[in-house]
Amino acid sequence: MRERLSLNGAWRFQPTPGAPYNDPDTPPAALTEPRTIAVPGCIQAQFADLRDYADVSVYERTFTVPAAWGGRAVRLHFGAVDYLAEVWIDGRYVGNHEGGFLPFWFDITRYVAFGRDHRLTVRVTDPGGAAWPDREYRPFPDISFQEAPHGKQSWYGSIGGIWQEVWLEAGSPVWLYRVLATPTWQAGRSTSGRSWPGPRGP
Repeated sequence: MRERLSLNGAWRFQPTPGAPYNDPDTPPAALTEPRTIAVPGCIQAQFADLRDYADVSVYERTFTVPAAWGGRAVRLHFGAVDYLAEVWIDGRYVGNHEGGFLPFWFDITRYVAFGRDHRLTVRVTDPGGAAWPDREYRPFPDISFQEAPHGKQSWYGSIGGIWQEVWLEAGSPVWLYRVLATPTWQAGRSTSGRSWPGPRGP
């Protein structure tokens, strides 16, 4: 059975406009003026001074993998992050995901020790400032807002950040990632054992 451990709640957070992004070799600098942000929830809805913010931000929190999970695979799940998420654990780069609406996950088994505390850092880049060409905003050529799927929320304002749930999941170290089923209709038989007419000629 899979088990879950929620990572929702209070995270440390800091907007870092102008900071590097989309760069595994340059992890975020230590937070110098951290705020507290609720996850899940978009940045702009939680801070009055960030209502129109669209740039780079850093999230951070600690977590402990239960000792009882020893010998199992540990996966880090995100419901959705808008828009580009880069993830580090204890300063080690785990991976990234681009896209503001889809869930994603990483197998972090080799990055963690069971029963010990770890530091999770997520750098989020929101290119949504491009929705208002009359305003001054930072361009992000390699994650262009114009090429990113987005809906009419861009009419009202940015909704960047970790806006869906985050959780750890323990499961079997061996699992099915994807299944491809190919029917053999030429055999003329269904899985129920019933027969049907085979393929006809021209």
